[in-house]
Amino acid sequence: MNSRFRSLVFITLILIKFPIPAQDIYITVTGEYQDARISIDSLLLENLTEQSAFILKDMPEQDEYFINLSTQKLESPIGITASVQNEIFKVLKCIPGEIIIAFSNPGSTKTSVEVFNMKGQKLYFTTLMNISGYGSIKVLLGGKGMFFVKLRSSSETRIFKAAGSGGQKYFQVNLHEGIYPDWNKKGASLSLESDFNIHIGDDVKVTAYKEDLYADPLILQVTDNNLVEFIFSDSKSFLKINDTEYDLSDGLYGFYGNFENKGIYNHSLYLLSSGHNMNWETLETSGSGAIVNFELFNTGELIENGSYPFSTPEEMNTEQVCDEVDRNADGIINEDDCYYKLPDGKFYISSRISVYDANVNIYDLTGLKFQSGNLIITRDEDLFTLEFECMGENGDIISGFYSGTFHFYDFSESGKRKNRYEF
Repeated sequence: MNSRFRSLVFITLILIKFPIPAQDIYITVTGEYQDARISIDSLLLENLTEQSAFILKDMPEQDEYFINLSTQKLESPIGITASVQNEIFKVLKCIPGEIIIAFSNPGSTKTSVEVFNMKGQKLYFTTLMNISGYGSIKVLLGGKGMFFVKLRSSSETRIFKAAGSGGQKYFQVNLHEGIYPDWNKKGASLSLESDFNIHIGDDVKVTAYKEDLYADPLILQVTDNNLVEFIFSDSKSFLKINDTEYDLSDGLYGFYGNFENKGIYNHSLYLLSSGHNMNWETLETSGSGAIVNFELFNTGELIENGSYPFSTPEEMNTEQVCDEVDRNADGIINEDDCYYKLPDGKFYISSRISVYDANVNIYDLTGLKFQSGNLIITRDEDLFTLEFECMGENGDIISGFYSGTFHFYDFSESGKRKNRYEF
């Protein structure tokens, strides 16, 4: 998010093509925070011209990193290389929504599977699995977008790139033994450790990470000599409407239960700026300020991780249900008693009733309606992270970021859930 970072951290990148060997291209990376050198936790490098990428994670604590982009390795005097001793993993199948990775292991080894988004944030991981002989690991990808799937064992670590289709709601990993793959068959996925290519003139996107510090990615054109400074800062929660930014300091999560008993559950997320002065016991407020409200609909009582698109029920391919029930109580069962139901596993944000405003009391919120965009939700128990890039009905560009907890209220008819986030 462009606006949640300020000029507190400086990452200096010096991109140089060295004459030995002539075809290799190098990048030197240093980090600075509050006038002091810092180490970097991970780097993501994407060649936008060649459509390839690789990520360096778990980097050592050093003041300077010397990286050979041609081989995707940290080199001397830094001293870390990513050599593969035994090739255990190969891609058997890679289609939108799933990736199947075959393994061939004459012995026995413990293996874990981790899934990261394109920002390097871990979205899913498994406990250690024991693999031996031949078999495969199927990874179902929740939500839409591109993901990094990392398999880590004692003898080999591989990272693959895969796409989510949006048809799968959850991340899931299944282990199958006794399947003998064709090891001569070329995989369809992009191996981040071998398929990355770089040439003078390519456009490269670089992202650096350090603990809770974050920065906008840098896009540069590779030349013989580039010197660039990344400006980093602590992340913060904000709402931006066009060019004006507002703080976000708190959140309200309202659960409204089974929407009209149609098997569609309604969740309402309010993000509030600090001017609202909310009394969270009585829900009374003496102030006003910026506010954004997302109305979420899904087929379950939980808000799950994923990318939620703005839509209307018609665009979500709702299904008409006519079940011989006199729903309108007029004594006649006909088409007037039919209703529309969201297909199982689908979710969306209603662009009809999701609204935003710059300066309003929460009870006076009518606001401007959203028209399009996406809200990315990452949830770890009661901690939520929300990122959104949207457009309003009058052409407003709305973006924002929120990381924190929500004050939970059960507004459903049953109202049985008293403890926050317990379902």
